[in-house]
Amino acid sequence: MSRELLALGSGLNNPRIDPVPVVETQRQKRASDDAWESKLLSVRAVLLGTVLLGIAVCSGGWFFFLGETESEDHARMLALLRDIERRTPQENPVMGDVEIKKASLKLASLPSEGYLLDQFKLNWTLGKQHLALGQTDAALACMEAANKVLPGARQDQLIDAEMEDAFLFSLATSYIRAGETKNCVHCSNGDRCIFPIIDKGIHEDGSFSEKAIEYLELLLDHNPDHHSARWLLNIAYMTLGKHPQGVPSRFLISTETFQSDSSFPRFVNIARDLNISTFSMCGGSFGANPLRQQIGVGKATVIHRLEVYWPTSQLTQQFEEIGVDQFIEIQEGSTRVRKLAWKTLSFHPQED
Repeated sequence: MSRELLALGSGLNNPRIDPVPVVETQRQKRASDDAWESKLLSVRAVLLGTVLLGIAVCSGGWFFFLGETESEDHARMLALLRDIERRTPQENPVMGDVEIKKASLKLASLPSEGYLLDQFKLNWTLGKQHLALGQTDAALACMEAANKVLPGARQDQLIDAEMEDAFLFSLATSYIRAGETKNCVHCSNGDRCIFPIIDKGIHEDGSFSEKAIEYLELLLDHNPDHHSARWLLNIAYMTLGKHPQGVPSRFLISTETFQSDSSFPRFVNIARDLNISTFSMCGGSFGANPLRQQIGVGKATVIHRLEVYWPTSQLTQQFEEIGVDQFIEIQEGSTRVRKLAWKTLSFHPQED
C-alpha cells in the first residue's frame, strides 16, 4: 500500500484553469489497536478532514487531493484527470471554447461580400463568448467588427430596432466590463468598486467608459425608456468623475437617488491593507476561497511523498518528508519547498 499526497496544479502559462473534480478515495478501515494507527505516517483524510496542514502554491499549483491510494488507483486517477483536461475545451460550458471555434469557422467560410446579417450575428456571438471567458480585448474586437457592418444591415432592413438596441447595450456593457478589468480588478485602493464611485474609485484609464457612454447615449437617443442603459450611463459617468455635472439632463439620475434613507456609514474596504486581497486565476477576492489550500492529514506526523502535477507543462515533481502543521510554498520547476512564516491554527475535537 502506497500512502501519499498528490497535488495537482496549473502551469504559469495556462490561459485558464480547467476544473478538476475532487475524488475521494476509499478510506481504509480503522484498525482496532493504536499500534496500527501510529503507523499511518501519511495522508488519511480527504479535503473535508481536519485542518492541520496548509499548502500555499503561488500562481500555479492550485488544487490538492489527499488520500490513501494504491499505485494502480493512483495511475487510473491521473489518467482520468488528464482525460478531463483534454475534454474540457470541447465539453465544459463555462471554461470551454468550442462555441468560439464553431462561430469562427462559420465566419471564415462567409464570402468577402454580402451576408451582412451573418457577419453581424457571428461577430456579436463571438464577442459575447470571448467576454464570458474573460477575454475582453478579443471580445471588443469582435463587437466592433459587428458594429462595423451594423449600418449596412440596418439599411438593408436585415435587423429591427429591438435587435439593434440589444446589440448596442451589449457593446456598451462590454466596454464597461473591460474598463472594470483594466482599472478595478487589482483593487489598488479601498475606494475601487464601492458605490457610489467617488474619489480614488474614479478610473485612471477612462477610455473604456468613454466608449460605453458613446454607445449608451446612441441607444438612449432613439429609446429613452431603456432604463438599464440609463442606469449604466450614470455609472459610466461616475467612473470618469463626471457625475452628475457631465450627464445629459434628460438621462441624469440625481445624486439623491443614491443616498440612503438611514444613517449607515460608507463601507471602507481595508482588505488590501490587511494583505488578504489577492488577484489570481481562480479562487476569490478579499480572502474568500483563496488558492491557498488548508488540508487535513489526520494523525499523520509527516508527508512521506508530495507529488505535484502541472497540466500545462505536464511536469511532475516529487518532494519527500514534508512536515505537517505548517504552510509551504511550491513554484513550478523549482526543487525548493519554502516554509512560510504564517501563523497556524490548532483545532481540537470536542470531547464527548
